[in-house]
Order: sequence, then C-alpha cells, then structure tokens
Amino acid sequence: MLSAAEPVPPDPPPVPPRLRRRGYLLAAVATASWSPDAVLPRLARRHYGGNTLNIVFWKFVLVGAINLFYAASLAPRGSLRGVRRAVLPCTLRRKGVLLPALLATLFTAATNTCFVTAYMTTAASNAVVLIEINPLWGAALGCLFLSDVLPVRTAIAIAVGVACAFVAFLPEIIGAADGAAVDTAAPRSLDELLRPERVVRATWYGNLVAIGAGLFFQAFLLCCRLFGRRCPGAPTAGLACWGALGCGMTAAIVAVAHGSVLCPPHAEFYPLIIGNGALAGLAWVCCIKACQLVTGAEVGLILLADMPLVPFWVYLGLGEVPSPFTIGGGLTVWATLGVHGWLDYRAGREAERCDGAARRLEESHLEGGKRTELSIERFN
Repeated sequence: MLSAAEPVPPDPPPVPPRLRRRGYLLAAVATASWSPDAVLPRLARRHYGGNTLNIVFWKFVLVGAINLFYAASLAPRGSLRGVRRAVLPCTLRRKGVLLPALLATLFTAATNTCFVTAYMTTAASNAVVLIEINPLWGAALGCLFLSDVLPVRTAIAIAVGVACAFVAFLPEIIGAADGAAVDTAAPRSLDELLRPERVVRATWYGNLVAIGAGLFFQAFLLCCRLFGRRCPGAPTAGLACWGALGCGMTAAIVAVAHGSVLCPPHAEFYPLIIGNGALAGLAWVCCIKACQLVTGAEVGLILLADMPLVPFWVYLGLGEVPSPFTIGGGLTVWATLGVHGWLDYRAGREAERCDGAARRLEESHLEGGKRTELSIERFN
C-alpha cells in the first residue's frame, strides 16, 4: 500500500480525549447498525423470495447511495467542484492521495464480496469468528504502515475479545469441524452455490474468504486514515460509495446473465432489504468517521460488541436459541469493553489535567514576563 518511493506521512498531533470518546461512540453506533445484518437477509431469503444476488444488489446499491449522498452533503453549497471532489476523492490534487483513494474503493468492494461469500461457502460460526478477529489485522497494519502504538489496555482487550469470539462459537466450530460435517468439495456451478436449500458446511476455502473479509475491512480503514493524513479536512465518506455500488451492479449483471429475479414479487421483501441497506450504509459512514479519531484496531475492538447482539436478533427474527457459550462469551466481551472504556476515560482525564496544568504554567510564565518588562520600563 505504501511503496518505497512514497514518503511516509508525518505523525498527526495526538487526538484529544474528547474526540477519542466521540470515535468510540461512532464505532458503537456502527456496531448497533451492523448487528441485524445476520437476520434481515436470511428472513428475506427464507420467506420473501430473496436470493443471494438480488439481496446483494439491493443492499449494496443502497449502501453506496447513502455514502454518496452523505459525501455530497459535506461539499460547500452551490459548488459543483466541491461535490465532485467529495464524491470522487481521487480527483483531489494532493500528492499521495490517488493511491489510498483507489485502494479504499477496491478494499470496500473486496470486503463486501468476501463478507457475503463467506456465509455462502463455510459454516456461519466459522465465518463469524474469522471475521471477528479483524482487530488483530488492524493492529498489525497500523503498526506496520502508520507506526501505531497501542496502549497496553487496548492490546489486552483485543486479545480477550478475540478469545471470547472463539469461546462463544466453540460448540458450533467443533460440530462443523468433525468429519461428517466438513464439505471439502467446492460448488460445481453457480446454481449449486445459490441454491436456497443448500446446507453450508465448514470449508477451508470459505474460511479463507472469511479471514479476507476482516483483513480487507481493516485495510480499508487504514487507507481512510492514510487519506486523512495526506489530505487533512477533506471528506472521506466518498471512499466507500463506489466499491459498494460496484458490488451491487456486479450482482445485477450476474443475476441478469443467470436469469435470476432482481425484483421479487413479495412486497415484504423490500422493507427488510431497504432497512438492511440503510443500517449498513450508516455503519460504513460511522466507521469512516471513527477511524479518523481512533485507530483501526480500536474500531475493530468496539465492533466485537456485536457478539451478543447478533444472537439476540437471530432469536427475535428466526427463533434460534443461542448457546450458553455464545451468551457467556458475548457478556465477557461487553465487560472487557466496559473496563477498557473506563481505563481509557481515566487516562484521558489525566491527560486533560496535565495539559491544563501545563497551559496554566505557561500562562503564568508569560504573565510574569510581562510584569518584569513593565517593571524594567518603569525603572528606566
């Protein structure tokens, strides 16, 4: 992502604790918005004539449109040039901006594609766990490309959260990993892959796709942070819209070529999928804003809070009762995030007190210097 010929952007000034708390809040909103994503497409597919292609089309076209309109709303009023720069960040005439903008678009498309494909090609429990370990990729990419230094409390919280993800879905992983449940043969055709009644079992290639979803998501956040450093103040919402729109239009082309239905006749399909797309679009916007205030690893850490929320939505929508492992692992993640947030709040308050004391000391020195100058003038 960063070639040897490109200069590494300078380290930005430390983010004030108040803005860091805002970044955590935005990541929490993204978590709440993404949590119903496990049940709404399944309801549309199971009861209202949805299939993978038309769900991907409607969902990601809405995600792209929401990000597109949000980016356009940030441009100055009456400035077509500002709108163009907001929705097409790669057109900004700044050095080193083009590559992060283009890579962010590609990583958005890759994240969306891998996220959907993972649930089609491996067991759901495997997909959830392998996607949830994305804070590890965020920490590695941030340290490698942006010289991030994670606080000890954040590193410990990430380790505990990832361990809880494995514990929460341990029964499903064990059940999907036995010899009778493992499906080692790839689907032989698109018809077989899209068949609604197809039983999805654990596969090595599906597991790799799930890992790729988390890795590409963190790479996208890294590109957003890099873009923000090289072009401070420029709107970054436009970085996600074109990849999502590309996913949706690609699904439409495949559906038309395959003879699949893009507009199911069931009226109930559209409120479900529109709500899903709107919530996912809001989540992308919040993640883009949050990664400008905190690191990608910290955004991924907050996203782990959806671990108990996903089974809750699945229980409400589909009646599937979560296992005690899932409930215990999810509550442990919440407790870990609570302790981490409290420690971060204390550290932020301490930093604010130190900054205030240093500022008052500097002001007293300046005031003392002015008084000395006045005394000298009077003596003379």
